[in-house]
Amino acid sequence: MRDSRVNIAPPLTLARDSALPPLWEPWMGEEWATGSFHHAMADGSPVLRIAAFSGRPAWRSVPRKIEPRREYRLEAAIRGQGRIGLQWVRIGRTWTSLREGLWQPAETLLGQAFSAEAGDLGWEDAAVGGVAPREATHCRIVLEASGFVPATDFREVYIDGLGIDPLEIHYCHAGYHPDGLKTVVVEVASEADAGSFSLIDESGKEVFEEELGAIENGGWGRLFWLADFSTFHREGSFALVAQIGGRRRRTKFFPIRKDTYARLPVLTMGWLHAQRCGIGVAGWHGACHTDDGAVRTGEAAGTWRDAAGGWHTGADYAKDTDLLWIAIHALTHLYEKAGGRGFTFGGELPDALEEARWGAAYLLKLETGDGRYAAWVRPDPARAFYGPPEEETDNAAESGDERGIGPPCDWATAALSSYSLANYARVVEQMHPALAKKCFEAAERTFRAIERSRRPDDTLELHSAAALLCIGLWRAKGEEKYREECSWRILSVLQHQADAGTLVETPADEGGAHPPGEAARPRPLPERVTLPEMVDDATGMRYGPVPFLYLHALICYLERAIDDALSLEIRGALDKFFVRMKECAGVSPFGQMGEWTLADDPVSFLAMPRGHNAYYLACAYLLAEASVLLDRTDLGNMAERQLEWVLGRNIRSTCMVCGAGHKELGACYTKLAAVPAHADGFQLGGVACGIVGGDGRDYPVDFPCLDVRSGGSPGGRIGLDADPRTNECWLPAAAWFVLACDEVTRMLAARGEA
Repeated sequence: MRDSRVNIAPPLTLARDSALPPLWEPWMGEEWATGSFHHAMADGSPVLRIAAFSGRPAWRSVPRKIEPRREYRLEAAIRGQGRIGLQWVRIGRTWTSLREGLWQPAETLLGQAFSAEAGDLGWEDAAVGGVAPREATHCRIVLEASGFVPATDFREVYIDGLGIDPLEIHYCHAGYHPDGLKTVVVEVASEADAGSFSLIDESGKEVFEEELGAIENGGWGRLFWLADFSTFHREGSFALVAQIGGRRRRTKFFPIRKDTYARLPVLTMGWLHAQRCGIGVAGWHGACHTDDGAVRTGEAAGTWRDAAGGWHTGADYAKDTDLLWIAIHALTHLYEKAGGRGFTFGGELPDALEEARWGAAYLLKLETGDGRYAAWVRPDPARAFYGPPEEETDNAAESGDERGIGPPCDWATAALSSYSLANYARVVEQMHPALAKKCFEAAERTFRAIERSRRPDDTLELHSAAALLCIGLWRAKGEEKYREECSWRILSVLQHQADAGTLVETPADEGGAHPPGEAARPRPLPERVTLPEMVDDATGMRYGPVPFLYLHALICYLERAIDDALSLEIRGALDKFFVRMKECAGVSPFGQMGEWTLADDPVSFLAMPRGHNAYYLACAYLLAEASVLLDRTDLGNMAERQLEWVLGRNIRSTCMVCGAGHKELGACYTKLAAVPAHADGFQLGGVACGIVGGDGRDYPVDFPCLDVRSGGSPGGRIGLDADPRTNECWLPAAAWFVLACDEVTRMLAARGEA
């Protein structure tokens, strides 16, 4: 492992009138170990923490836009030999490759100012200032230094210098609900006997004060305290001030209001709308992939079928069918439970339903005739493309560059897709009967295929998905055949519950992909899950994109038939299940769900292909539903913790929903970042994949890796350089976020009424 341990340095501050952003994230090159800009100090000054000097001759932050002819001042404290400086540059754009369509900044240095060189003993104050030239467009902070400051404690630096601040406050950037559990995690580097916190309003008046409570569970070489102000119910805008160990820190102002979570799905609906494929979206891209649908396998190989439409499910513009149903379900749920607030897209249906129609109509195009749907639409993997989606193909059918359409999907995906269509059809039946009829017919075809071939040894995933499909049709049609099939599937799901409370997969074909009725190939469970297997379905769940599918099925049945005998069995199983779930939520001081593995001790993070946000948000949605159905406040509190993790109350103090936080990801991975206008990949309302663990080599397995760079190296491709595991805005994460926000809001409203 590269030694990147650091000591804590006094703050480097920008003058308050400098007009530079309060959060500058410095660039770290391959061998750099410097520091990062964090939240403002209590007096409002922006802060840079210099972690260490790497031995390289200079370090430069990413340039930021300035106002020409204005005076700028920089103050710092430096240890070792070095100096600080300001550089004024003019930045233009130039093409690096017409073939790739990429660009990089062309810089012209217009002037610079440096402080006197600091001594090599102790911390020395240094300051520099000057007036920006008329032609300047950007300003850069420069640190020239040598030497290295060793440390003995665990303060690894991953991109932005995690753990270098002696006192950090982790809070939900979006705010809190007046009737919710309102807590903030205070992280410190050294032991302290006690601490306190207070809330102040926008006038600076103290409105609440309480002692900090120690959190027994620590981690990452740090100590954690809890600031609990749940008894404070006043609405407004407040900041939290924490004092412990002789240090004091204040958060940004955050709201306490009843629509704290309810207003967030509007942002994410806008992001989802921008992912539409087959048409242009103003401000994002032109009409793209209108020629989707080349058939390259099977008897119809060499032909073309219309597969235009749908949403891009990820940064690569692919359209994966197993992800689409979640978005259709989320939008239908948003309209049905929350009145469909949000954008108006100018179509025949209300906002959320109009957007859901885009996905439903696309799914109907993908029907294969046997109750399933084409598994995906993707480009030729041998053809690398980076740029706007409308330029990936020529948008002319049968010209040879069309994206291919996949084979039939697995039966679990078919059932979930048809479940979303059945729910959608029920809601729009009076508004758009023709579309509803087509959706019901597609769902019925899937139901008949699965009903004819049901087997007790179908996988837990297939049992759960089939149960949801039956619930969707049962709720819409009320026919007894759907209830009977659903009851059989739910009983089959309950047979999978282990003594520990979890539901585990029986030996069966992996992932439920075998056609109903065909023999399942045995797959023995491992005695202990090792790192490569942790993404498997060995415990009956998937970390993403559809975790706890069986929990979804059980809760939906309970909501539909709350008084029958089977519901009593479900309640007993859920009580047992939630005991284990609470144990896993107690692994971390933040309360986010620990990993469900067969290992003796769950860990907080794993080295995953994608981050865990879809997993946490699905937990939030399902726990909030269960909280209302079972009248359990503890489950509701757990639901809030999962949602707050994504909104900034996490070990990286970073909000992972674009546009919803005080400190956000500096760049998001997407192929659209090859377009100059979208170079940072930032898409308002997008939900990033989230934190992943280390690979066990360069970083420990449970180290919270998150790419929070402002844009890679100067001249880099910015969004294209971001870590796709953590920084890709992913459709399942967005859909679960909409569901979580809406269901948690509904849960808290019910709590307030009680």
